[in-house]
Amino acid sequence: KEQGLSERNVKWQLFLQKEIFTPWYNPADDEVATNLIYHQIVRGIHLGEYICTSEKDLAMIIALSFYAEYGAKYDKDKMLRKLPELLPKAIYRKETVAQWESLISNAFNKCRCVRENLPANAAKEDIVFFAKITWILKFSRFFEVLKIEEGYNEDPSENVFIIAFNWTGVFLINSQENVVVSYKQ
Repeated sequence: KEQGLSERNVKWQLFLQKEIFTPWYNPADDEVATNLIYHQIVRGIHLGEYICTSEKDLAMIIALSFYAEYGAKYDKDKMLRKLPELLPKAIYRKETVAQWESLISNAFNKCRCVRENLPANAAKEDIVFFAKITWILKFSRFFEVLKIEEGYNEDPSENVFIIAFNWTGVFLINSQENVVVSYKQ
């Protein structure tokens, strides 16, 4: 509308996102929810919302995603075509495609889904479980709090904190996004 276009001609995208896991959440219990969360995570990795700290973890997630979409037979050509959609945009480079394909191929052959010939949904469950335990703060409910008692600082940024609730406990986060205090179950 701001660009002078009719709202009827605008492409809309609606993303449903898992915000918080319960401590007892099991991806195998709800196939529909697992599928939605799986797509959230794969898209989030590609867009840089979720960041893997190791190439090995990223290769395994991509291998599991490939398994979930195409089954137990690894196809190098298909992987090479899908790689731009699966790798995070920030690290995708044409000159590293062969290296990534090799890492993903190795991860694919080692994954339990391939070894045990599991259904495709098991790969999605593994990805969701990995996200639950790896990106704990990403799957939190956040509330802003203001420090008003003793020790009140003249610098307002020193008095504002975020409380994060998630399946592992409660975290107090300062303005530099560092965890100051945590209470875990």
